[in-house]
Amino acid sequence: MLPKDNGKKAQTTSGIVLLIVVLLLMIVYYLWMVYRENDTDVEVAIITIPDRSVTVSTEADMPTPELEKYRDDKYGFELSYTDDWSVESETTGSQTTEIHSITLSRDADSVTINIMDPDMEGLVRNSITSTTETTLTISGNNAIRLDGSSSKDGSSISVLLVKKSGSLYSIQGSGDGFDEIVNGFQFR
Repeated sequence: MLPKDNGKKAQTTSGIVLLIVVLLLMIVYYLWMVYRENDTDVEVAIITIPDRSVTVSTEADMPTPELEKYRDDKYGFELSYTDDWSVESETTGSQTTEIHSITLSRDADSVTINIMDPDMEGLVRNSITSTTETTLTISGNNAIRLDGSSSKDGSSISVLLVKKSGSLYSIQGSGDGFDEIVNGFQFR
């Protein structure tokens, strides 16, 4: 026969073991809940797709912007551009230093066409720290493209210089907008 103290010890030990197991389960559950709340990398999504045909729009389905034309009979050129550009024109200076400017703006893009005396080419070239100089042709006229940074603020800039009929045409801008406007420019 076992002494009564052994039964109480066994019962007390069983209770302690049971208490430890319950505490461990509670700790595991708590850690699992904390981990689940902090786990932002894992997302579960249930998507139900009905049995229907789907129409996908392609770029060909998207409306294309309308083309506008700027025509300047006095300086003998025209410019095709999409209708999302705004256009302003002004003439400044005196007769000997007259500069005719057309500024096109769209969102962050800005392109300016200046028509001036050819002797002002040095001023235009000094306004850009040129990294590349490329020779090309526009409407049968020799042109020079300068790419570099603005001497004023260091921003990226491109300048296209064309001499025609006693005037210097300077087209200045940057990025895709510059190339778009240059591609739409032609002498008449």
